[in-house]
Amino acid sequence: LEAERALVKRLKADYERRLSALKEKKAEALGRELARLDAEIRAVRKELGELIAQAREKETAEARRQALRRVEELATRMPKLPPEGHPVPRLQEGEPVRIRATGAVGIVRRVAEGRVEVEVKGRRVELPPTALEPAAAPAQQPPPPPRVPIHTQAPMELSVRGMTVEEARRAVEEWLDRLLLAGMQTGRLIHGKGTGTLRRALHEYLSTVPFVRRFHLAPPAEGGEGVTIIEL
Repeated sequence: LEAERALVKRLKADYERRLSALKEKKAEALGRELARLDAEIRAVRKELGELIAQAREKETAEARRQALRRVEELATRMPKLPPEGHPVPRLQEGEPVRIRATGAVGIVRRVAEGRVEVEVKGRRVELPPTALEPAAAPAQQPPPPPRVPIHTQAPMELSVRGMTVEEARRAVEEWLDRLLLAGMQTGRLIHGKGTGTLRRALHEYLSTVPFVRRFHLAPPAEGGEGVTIIEL
């Protein structure tokens, strides 16, 4: 019997604590949600009081245990108060908010009857106000990088005669890029005969370009050793 009395005392103290906490929150004018919770807690507390009185009046231990089991079942129906430290925020349409559980930031689209409709990344969800908190506006996506103009045309032929090896290499590199972007498959590189130094340096460079399929000297009638035909 002492254990049963201790259980009743503990449950009653728990409900009294919840009711006291609710009254404190009501004093802070937390709105309709707390008013609804107040009515639910009062109804449960009334039924709890009746059950406790019945348990005290029971003459047998078995009857008291049945009444106390009913008290424990009733405890599961007690509505939960808003989390401590999470007051109901005053929200307005268009205001940015953060969902406490996930950290996602959205925009309030509608506030009505203790529920808030929030749009997050194009999707709308309904949540209680206590699940939300004010937040900074969602970060805007950075503007796309400026588009680099693409050459849609390129000369089929490039002459590098009279250039140094480095100047010719840079000119050929840019020319090959333009050929590739223009969708061309062949090009004529005029480097002249001379000592052959420029030709050998450019051939060495061409062998390192991944999109150059192959290259070879032009036929004698088309320039011979002074011209290289490049296939992309």
